[in-house]
Amino acid sequence: MIVRNYKGKLHNNRAFTLAETLVAILILLMVSSILASGIPVAKKAYDKVVVASNAEVLLSTTISALRNELGTARNVNTSETTITFFNETLNTRSRIYLADGSEKEPDNKPIPQGTIIYQRYYKTNISSDDDGTGDKIRLVSAEASNKNLIVTYGSVAYSGGIITFTDLKVLRETGGAPLAERPALSIRLIAENH
Repeated sequence: MIVRNYKGKLHNNRAFTLAETLVAILILLMVSSILASGIPVAKKAYDKVVVASNAEVLLSTTISALRNELGTARNVNTSETTITFFNETLNTRSRIYLADGSEKEPDNKPIPQGTIIYQRYYKTNISSDDDGTGDKIRLVSAEASNKNLIVTYGSVAYSGGIITFTDLKVLRETGGAPLAERPALSIRLIAENH
């Protein structure tokens, strides 16, 4: 019985008409155009989520770097956006400040304005002013700051063995709204308390 039905279908000469074929092609084109118009929207949403995630990771990495550098600091001095200190671990005088746009990394690439800069001096007895003896590098490397993101802060203060950074933000180098932010970060110094 099954073989007989199968043979009957093989000998059936009925095919799709031109109208049926055109309707099928029209339906296929409509579905394809709907799918194609959704791809850019999905990609834009994906890119936005990836950038937001990268910004959160960069902010977390910066906070860890600040804690690592400043946790054992002593002889701390601050101005509104600059902090100088003696780094116990490296036995050097160091400074953390915001780039003004004129700084260059050791490979001569410009450092974007507002980027947190870490400067380690070769001399240990310097004032809070730059004496030109140290390399200026980003606190968090450019490779870690992918998608042209930078971390900046509003101000830094020191009181009672605690360094406080206010208004930490992750921004695009070109500006715009913050992609991630933290209102304040307090770091208790280990070396100052002993």
